[in-house]
Amino acid sequence: VEHSAWVNEVEMFLKDGYTIPPDLHPDECRFGEWLNSKKSQKFSNDPTFLSIKTMHNEIHELAAQLCGLKNYAHEVEALAGIPKLHILRDTMNEKLLLLVGE
Repeated sequence: VEHSAWVNEVEMFLKDGYTIPPDLHPDECRFGEWLNSKKSQKFSNDPTFLSIKTMHNEIHELAAQLCGLKNYAHEVEALAGIPKLHILRDTMNEKLLLLVGE
């Protein structure tokens, strides 16, 4: 849920709803903090968890690229990347549900 809210903040920035994007570093969002915390260590050897960590970094990398495009006046290209951001978010959320349901 926290990361979905973060993705929504990125989208609002891309659509001119916010003047400043959220922190784009993967370790700085609340989900990133959880991924690197002791609370998540019990999953550290689980392939699903490792996949989630990789996907989380991909989401942040894509968001940074899209925000960069917007900052350099390439709004159309930035907006065109939102569906991919949503797909990555949704896929990561599905994997997270699998992980905590195990």
